[in-house]
Amino acid sequence: MSKLNKKIEKFAEEQGVCIMGHYDRDQYSKKHADREVKYYTVTSERGVFLGSIQPNCSYEQFLTRIALKAIYEAERLSELVNEMEEENYYRELCEDTLEEELK
Repeated sequence: MSKLNKKIEKFAEEQGVCIMGHYDRDQYSKKHADREVKYYTVTSERGVFLGSIQPNCSYEQFLTRIALKAIYEAERLSELVNEMEEENYYRELCEDTLEEELK
């Protein structure tokens, strides 16, 4: 039986978040019902890693961890978009300059 907080399970179900349990090596020799999860990995439905949590993690800790990872990912994507826009700007500038030189 899962020891994961019921609010976390409900959140994961509503938001399409995947939470997967991982076991210690010594747990694999036990029957499935007797195994204890060492930690859970949390991923988005598109496979973006959102972090790992302990079985006794509170709902508030879970939300904090997910929010921090989401902020980090948003910043990373924003930087990537800015770099792509800057690269596109310089490419267009070079193309315009080349066209003017060829005239």
